[in-house]
Amino acid sequence: MLATSLVGCDERRVQQPAAQAELEVNDENCKSESVARIDDKQKQQAFADRCFRRGEFKPSTKKEW
Repeated sequence: MLATSLVGCDERRVQQPAAQAELEVNDENCKSESVARIDDKQKQQAFADRCFRRGEFKPSTKKEW
């Protein structure tokens, strides 16, 4: 019973999210040098995808031909 109550008390689980905090998508963080610093290749690819897709919708002007 004691073993099952101590299963969730691992200190590494508490520190892990702080070490792998999500980067904000902005001009500085989306530079190739900043993206290359991410060690986890899967997270690096996901962040690069978010950088590539950032921006906003700008409707085109109406043309009266």
